[in-house]
Amino acid sequence: MRLIALGTSAAYPEAGSACSGYLVSAQGTNVLLDCGTGVLAQLQHVLAPGRVDAIVISHLHADHFLDIVPFRYALWRGGRSDRRVRPALWLPPGGPAATARLVSAWGAPEGFFSEHFDISEYAPRSSLVLGALTLTFAPVRHYVPAYAIRVCGGSTLAYSSDSAPCPELTDLARGADALLCEAALDDAAEEPPDKRGHMSPAEAGELAAEAGVRLLLLSHFWPGADRAAAAHAAARGFRGNVCPLQDMDEVSI
Repeated sequence: MRLIALGTSAAYPEAGSACSGYLVSAQGTNVLLDCGTGVLAQLQHVLAPGRVDAIVISHLHADHFLDIVPFRYALWRGGRSDRRVRPALWLPPGGPAATARLVSAWGAPEGFFSEHFDISEYAPRSSLVLGALTLTFAPVRHYVPAYAIRVCGGSTLAYSSDSAPCPELTDLARGADALLCEAALDDAAEEPPDKRGHMSPAEAGELAAEAGVRLLLLSHFWPGADRAAAAHAAARGFRGNVCPLQDMDEVSI
């Protein structure tokens, strides 16, 4: 399994960067986990949009899904020779209705997305088979409904989405080869205990240790974050390998 971190910024992209988007590939299957601001531009450095088999959105915050709008235009205007399949767009529960309301704001036709994507809601309690990859989900602790994603395809990747530490995320990540984990907070004290939605690098390290993963990949950083310091904080609680991701980093899992 190969992972390319197309975007690693939180909320807004750092200069020359993008928000959340991760291309996972195995045995000819290409799946994009999240499609935040700027991800489409980064994707085109490595793969034509029409070569993506599926996009899976973890939750409906703009920095995780808003680039499905330009992605739709790329499928419409892009060269047919670059198009292998009609991409699937898998949204969390309520996603199709929410995205329809979004595009109605500028008078887009009812079929704006469905003309170019096969749109479905995933069922968080069920598995999703996408070619060589099988995905399972777990609800996690965030400000809106959000789902961590476990991807299996020879090896196993657990993706936290946006989440504070929670048992559901630990269980989903248990025994994975790699945990792709958000690390948006410098310190957990930045958020009130009763209104958590993100985690610190130290918390990510503790989670990785409890889940027994081999590799911790840190992401979802605010622009200007000290990634080396984040890795050091995570390593205090985790004895495995820690890698703070930069945009366009490629990792074999």
